[in-house]
Amino acid sequence: MTKRKFRLFLLLMSISLVLLVLLQVFWLRAEYRSSGEGFRRETNLVFRNTMFHISDSIVSGFMQQFMDRPESDQSQRARQDTIIIDRRRQSDTTRLRGAFFESVDPESIGKQYEQSLRDHNILLPPVIIKEETGWLPSSYQKTDEIRDSLPYATQFVPLGMHSYAASFEGVRPMIIRSILPQVGFSVFITMLIALSFVLVARSLRAQQRLIDQKNDFIGNITHELKTPVATAEAAMEAMKNFDVLDNPKQTKEYLDMAILELNRLGMITDKILRTSVFDYEKDIMLQKSPVDMGSVAEEALESFRFQAAHKGIRLSLQTDSDLIVAGHEGHLLQALYNLLDNAMKYASQSNEIIVRLIGKSDRVVVTVSDQGPGIPEAHQKKVFDKFYRLPSGNVHNVKGYGLGLHYVKGVVRAHGGKISLESTPGEGACFMIKLPAYE
Repeated sequence: MTKRKFRLFLLLMSISLVLLVLLQVFWLRAEYRSSGEGFRRETNLVFRNTMFHISDSIVSGFMQQFMDRPESDQSQRARQDTIIIDRRRQSDTTRLRGAFFESVDPESIGKQYEQSLRDHNILLPPVIIKEETGWLPSSYQKTDEIRDSLPYATQFVPLGMHSYAASFEGVRPMIIRSILPQVGFSVFITMLIALSFVLVARSLRAQQRLIDQKNDFIGNITHELKTPVATAEAAMEAMKNFDVLDNPKQTKEYLDMAILELNRLGMITDKILRTSVFDYEKDIMLQKSPVDMGSVAEEALESFRFQAAHKGIRLSLQTDSDLIVAGHEGHLLQALYNLLDNAMKYASQSNEIIVRLIGKSDRVVVTVSDQGPGIPEAHQKKVFDKFYRLPSGNVHNVKGYGLGLHYVKGVVRAHGGKISLESTPGEGACFMIKLPAYE
């Protein structure tokens, strides 16, 4: 994936995530409105039923009292009521109609309404509103007049000479609490998708970086393989075409050069195979034996004597005696060779590379230090990654393919040891290996 395609992918992911968030917002807003309308419908229905129940109870109680009176009292009272009604029929009809409900007060309505609300799992306490009115249908529309100030008020219900309604406070927090599961689910889904997008983007970026590293590796290893072959070929050509065979000293020099380059070619090939193909860690664990690290260090340094002398670099070995570890001699030699090769790449004239071997009670410490440009802190943890190469900056002659230090770390880990790096830019680098001592 090219950088342009990767940026397009990130843009599409961002747009998709934004659209998803907007969809969740609209959905939650619709849920909020639906819950609010449901609350209004249910509280209005319960209030009307409560008022009708109160009205029926008052009328039933009045009729029961009337029926319980003696017949003579009833007849007398009926005649008196008939006379009163006839006299006031035209002037006081409305007042008579409300006379049955004079005992009703907002507090008693509120208690009965609150009990009815509990039966419907509504726990908000109502506030009863009382208005003077007649028995007119228009009284039902008074809710619209108080909608702005009391958005969760019920419709007015007439009872006698008054109309009653109920309003609620704290409805919005209650509705929000009721849709908290939907909010939590929405947030969870959004975060899960966003995390998936991030992981996919990181994976694609890592793959792109790995592809770039592999391309660099192919280019570097091609150059690395060509160099010893070309050098050995040049030595053979000189021996063939310039009468070098007549001079035993020059013949020996050219043969040594060819052998050195061919050995280098073999080591490069072996390093690539060991690092990329073979399971060297398993090989180490199955073939451990006592290994003298002093002898291993001397052999590794000897491989660089000619190269160090040519570059004017001093090689020194500081070692204790009896430095024996349990391990694989071939892999330990190759690991130390990689560290020295890494130091040689960045060393300049008059620099010194020091190999120190220190024996302790339970372990052997091997350090390889140089006086090169050092490694910045930002790269110190990455230099052990496969195919990772340190940016060379102004140094353009540094060869490599990003496998050496990764291989060293694997060898040390297979031996049960640890490797660390201490470096200050401009003051060189020091690799420290700690291996368990042979018991």
